[in-house]
Amino acid sequence: MTKPHRKRRPKQERQERKDPPKPRSGWVRGIPWTHPAVVGPIAAAITAGVFTLASKTMERDAPPCEARVYIVVGQDVLPSVRELTEALTDESPMELVPRHPVPESGDPLKIKAVEFFNAGFDAQRSGDIKQAIAHYLDALVLDPDFANAHSNLGVALQAGGDLDGAIEHYNRALRIDPHLALARFNLGNALQAKGDLDVAIMCWKRTLEIDPDNAYAHYNLGVAAQHKGDLDGAIDRYEKTLQIDPDYTNAHYSLGKALKDKGDLDGAIEHYNEVLRIHPEYAYGHNSLGIALLAKGDLHGGIQHFTQAVDIDPGFAPARNNLGCALADKGDLNGAVEQYNEALEIDPAYADAHYNLACALAGQNETDDAVQALAKAIDRAERYRELAKTDPDFDPIRDDPAFRRLVYGQ
Repeated sequence: MTKPHRKRRPKQERQERKDPPKPRSGWVRGIPWTHPAVVGPIAAAITAGVFTLASKTMERDAPPCEARVYIVVGQDVLPSVRELTEALTDESPMELVPRHPVPESGDPLKIKAVEFFNAGFDAQRSGDIKQAIAHYLDALVLDPDFANAHSNLGVALQAGGDLDGAIEHYNRALRIDPHLALARFNLGNALQAKGDLDVAIMCWKRTLEIDPDNAYAHYNLGVAAQHKGDLDGAIDRYEKTLQIDPDYTNAHYSLGKALKDKGDLDGAIEHYNEVLRIHPEYAYGHNSLGIALLAKGDLHGGIQHFTQAVDIDPGFAPARNNLGCALADKGDLNGAVEQYNEALEIDPAYADAHYNLACALAGQNETDDAVQALAKAIDRAERYRELAKTDPDFDPIRDDPAFRRLVYGQ
């Protein structure tokens, strides 16, 4: 009987909050305040309340102006008593419309709007989301039909946690320019983050009608297909992604996961190795490669990559659990117990690690400690009681009265 597994998401580092932007004076420098084109939009903007800035700052571990979208599409469990957990990260970066060249002549308001737009782009790329929002709003006061400013403002609002505001500005951009592929793509990301995956899929497909070489849109459609259980569709999208961008790490990672789920371990190992070629210090890549290698019967290779994963990220509890499983398979129960305890130090509620620890302690005839660890697993999920009834790892202590009371109620 395959043991239940625990879904794990990658640890996210907190980004330091940015200080609020300092008040600026003369923000329409070079344009008279009495200019009708300035006074009118300002009044309208104040009435509409568009100067309210997003209060949240970006707190994900992404580079500036990127959102991390996590869709857990499955985890690895080997056909053994002890369970191995694969952490899968799916990142869907938002895309910015790049800087505009400033016109040398023409409407001074539009020229100033482009300058504000470029200042917003620069602030956003440097991670100053609040300042970026302020600059984009300045640009839109001067040029309300500036579609690219609406699109990038949506990205900034989404990075700041304001999904509704982001969706509003993506839609404004698309009403002005229905062929703005970046706004369509980012709208899909925001809708997915709101939980509307089906409409998000429509947006990403429409993005590809406008821009067939948008690797991120192909990738997102692959993640969505994998989430819905369509492995063939996911594999097709990931392969198209890699035809466009051969070094897209997440596409290699997710393709490896999909191929492994289809039973193609050699293909999975190939793509996990590509992940580590691009990012040798990627702990999740080492963890997943270790799982695939163990499934191929390469115990030494599995232990090697689980060890690398915890060396890179000592707080990676699933990798420690997996290393414990591999060491137990090797017969090193002392090493296994150490890793399970390390995993529980990191995450005391990690039920699988409690159960696996109980298995290893039973193998060492540490009856009291094994029963105590099993009790903690059962406290977190009743299904562990049923597993323990037939699990051969508990045979050494099966006749113990405390074990029988806990497991059989006798």
